[in-house]
Amino acid sequence: MKTNNFEIKVDAFAKKIKEDAGFGVIFNYRDAYNYERFLMTEDYVSYQRYEKGGLVGQRLDRIKFRKNKKAQI
Repeated sequence: MKTNNFEIKVDAFAKKIKEDAGFGVIFNYRDAYNYERFLMTEDYVSYQRYEKGGLVGQRLDRIKFRKNKKAQI
């Protein structure tokens, strides 16, 4: 991701992601109720924005990981 203020680059390797789990990066963290994150699961990658503990914005893209292949998002 690139904006006028910062750029995030992450290399992550997951052999397997459980069906009800995922991993990601949290940024613009103000407190436990106000932050933004990228979340990756076995089926999708999403950007989510939380304010006052509630989801206020989301972009979700379906993806399919190939075993032992690098995915760039």
